[in-house]
Amino acid sequence: MANASLFNRMTAIASTVPGTKVVVGGNAPVMVNRFLRDGAQVLLGAQMTERVRMQISPDVMGEHYALNS
Repeated sequence: MANASLFNRMTAIASTVPGTKVVVGGNAPVMVNRFLRDGAQVLLGAQMTERVRMQISPDVMGEHYALNS
């Protein structure tokens, strides 16, 4: 989205609506969680916000987990 401040305001307002839920979006995070459920070992190289990182299993191998475990 070209207007980051508008996007941030819209998502902040949307998060106050009763029943709102947050889910992982984008192909890589969704695929990682699916591969893990299927028993694969996964190495993911990606830029992620802390919010997205919290929704991905710590079983994902990568620099963030190796340095901070």
